[in-house]
Amino acid sequence: MPQHRPRPAVHLTAPQGWLNDPHGVVHHDGRYHLFHQHVPEANSWSPRVHWGHATSADLVAWQHHGDVLSPDERDTGCWSGSAVVDNDEISLFYTAVREPDLARGRVRRAIASREPGHWVKDPGPALIEPPDDLDLVAFRDPYLWRDGAGWKAVVGCAIRDRGGAVAQYSAPHDLGSWQFDGVALAADPDGEVWTGSMWECPQLFRLGEDWVFLVSIWHDDRLHHVAAAIGDYDGRRILPRRWQRLDQGPVAYATTSFLDAAGRRCVLSWLREEPDAAKGWTGALGLPLVLTVVGDRLRADLHPQVESYRDAGRPLGAEPVPLSLRGVAAELDVAWVGGRVAEPGTMVRVLAADAATPSGALLEIGSGETSSELVVLAAGEAEPLRIPLEDDDADDERLRVVLDADLVEITHPRGGPISLRLPATPGSVEVTVAQAVGARTSTGYQLGSPWGQ
Repeated sequence: MPQHRPRPAVHLTAPQGWLNDPHGVVHHDGRYHLFHQHVPEANSWSPRVHWGHATSADLVAWQHHGDVLSPDERDTGCWSGSAVVDNDEISLFYTAVREPDLARGRVRRAIASREPGHWVKDPGPALIEPPDDLDLVAFRDPYLWRDGAGWKAVVGCAIRDRGGAVAQYSAPHDLGSWQFDGVALAADPDGEVWTGSMWECPQLFRLGEDWVFLVSIWHDDRLHHVAAAIGDYDGRRILPRRWQRLDQGPVAYATTSFLDAAGRRCVLSWLREEPDAAKGWTGALGLPLVLTVVGDRLRADLHPQVESYRDAGRPLGAEPVPLSLRGVAAELDVAWVGGRVAEPGTMVRVLAADAATPSGALLEIGSGETSSELVVLAAGEAEPLRIPLEDDDADDERLRVVLDADLVEITHPRGGPISLRLPATPGSVEVTVAQAVGARTSTGYQLGSPWGQ
């Protein structure tokens, strides 16, 4: 009888039921508050979505606090949105949907109650409605930010026969009164970059001297990937200079952005998976990543807090090094001096080490024919992922790989991140690393579970 997959050790999952979009991450009163989409009564998606709530001191060890928004006689579902801190209180802005027109939502607010950690839905009318002068077939997922003394928001849209778009709203004085500013950006049907027919989970923020726009691409009832645009913003319009795909793997979606306690711009993503009726829960959130802009490219690195869960480590080399995945995760940290890996071929090879998994390599990571390409091949895939590497002035190359149950997250300074799932969940693995010319360090670490699994 097949066994269901175990929970990851360092990735957040729901206690039970379905988990998808993270949203509304804020740092308040010394802790991070994370809200996420949750269907507690089923381990597959349903329109009757709730808002789950978790807190953490370090963005890795999360504590669940139950659901804070639930469907009722007014809302078929409480879909994705934002959380903001105003007057030392956290306010929640969510997409309220009603059958039969689930695609066109309205933005409602929930206000902190007198009891800490609890929110009450505002009984008044929706604060943001789809604009009448746009032929919208979808409208959802508000993202809010402070703008001087007031606030701004962008909402994901789909314009009939046009494609994805993002509508902008402003609240000059307080969070209770919003006005429509127009379409901040819309898909270009004749553009070089394909962006689907619906934009979900838009995020707009300043990063250094640039503005960054993130959007999750929906098309023909399929979730595709997260796209990122770097450019300018004049207060009403987003002006992209360059588009790129944020995560190069097949599972990351609904990326949300936030500032950590040190002021770094960070993101979390939903890591998708097919429901497994036997295990009673579905979906996980990725590890926190820190964003920086390098030229016209968005770079993502594992948040430094992840390293605090490492053990002493062990050197990796040509001889297999066993690493357990039973109740812990593993991190591989491979660095080269000089910023380039010159030799083509496999750099990192991960084998199943226990009898419960198929024989052969679970994961191979290497360079292509030149050092301008990262090649990732997971077991069960006919073709590898080929990730173009930017030719910029990145520091010494540092390939980092986190293995956690069937989840894999890879970061590289010139390409990625890359999130994927393995076809099997090994209890342990054996890792080999090719010591390419100029190799500085190759170290494997066990990452202890923040929940003491």
